Amino acid sequence: MVFILCVASSCKKEAPEGGGGENPTAEDISYKEVNLTFDPMQNTSVFLDVDLNGSNDFQFYTDRFETDIDQLEAFLVKPLGSNKVLVIKLTDNPLFDSKSLFSFNTPETITENTPLEHAWNTKNGALALKHHSTSDTFIGRWSDGTPKTMAFQLSSSGKSYYGWIKLQYSRENNAMSILSYAYNKTSGGPIKAGSLE
Repeated sequence: MVFILCVASSCKKEAPEGGGGENPTAEDISYKEVNLTFDPMQNTSVFLDVDLNGSNDFQFYTDRFETDIDQLEAFLVKPLGSNKVLVIKLTDNPLFDSKSLFSFNTPETITENTPLEHAWNTKNGALALKHHSTSDTFIGRWSDGTPKTMAFQLSSSGKSYYGWIKLQYSRENNAMSILSYAYNKTSGGPIKAGSLE
């Protein structure tokens, strides 16, 4: 089963192209609340068309790796086209061809510049891992059940746009929910994680 999110413009806060420089205004930010869930039991993928241009920008999905004695489930995001996500360097996971996603807990500024230990990457980003064995183990900074924010970079006509997606993992339901997202509509303009600034 596949869910595709292509939201009508009437559901989105519209604003004209603004300055968006160092201090973006509400008019510079496109924001949308959603409540989409994906989990291993339903084997669903969720697609987001963040900029509503008719092309999906990100795919959220689950994958599973099994042996005779245990199983590992992963919650992943795949940037589509030339879009990117902010990952933590040196966190390669060959089982799921992914890197760990960096998560924001505070409204830090998202821009092209990243700390040395992070990188903009087109590789799959790992959100959370659940290891099933004699007892369940949760792995990754996204698996503690608190809402967290990931950063993304949209690429369109050779320009980059920065934004965030807020997600929350439920250990009880073994499911990941996409809560909301926003991006600065000004090319190269910054945005604060989880904020409309």
